[in-house]
Order: sequence, then C-alpha cells, then structure tokens
Amino acid sequence: MDTWVRIQKKRVGVMIISLFLLLFSSSFVYGQWDSINPPSSFSSLWDLQGVHFTSATEGWAVGLDDTHGGGALLHYSWGTWTPG
Repeated sequence: MDTWVRIQKKRVGVMIISLFLLLFSSSFVYGQWDSINPPSSFSSLWDLQGVHFTSATEGWAVGLDDTHGGGALLHYSWGTWTPG
C-alpha cells in the first residue's frame, strides 16, 4: 500500500508540473506583438518586405511604396515610426 501511495503522489506531481508548463511556458518564451501604424508621410499602399528590431525600442522596416513607385525605409524608435 505504501508503494502505491508513492506512485500516486508522483503521478499527481507530474500532472501538476505538466499543467503548469503547458499553461505558462509560452508566456516566458514569446514576446508580445503590438500593432503600430506607419508614418503619414508614406502612402497607404506600400508592401512590407522585411522588419528587423535591434531592441524592444528600436527597429527598421523596408518595403515598396506602390503609390510613389519607390522604396520605403522606416525607422522605429521608442514608439514612433519615422521615414528612414
């Protein structure tokens, strides 16, 4: 009987740890996405080609400005997008 109790306690412990990892592991690994509008100096018809962030507060985006027929380079710094 004593062995059976230990086995049941281990099973419960494994189930609790598994549930904890299932519910909370993704919040430790992945960041959150925020939707931010590009600056108004660009047209609304541009195609995003790539994004690279050097930190949580600074990054770059490149793409094509379909209205003006050229490239688009955007710089993100502390919550604001500006033409790069």
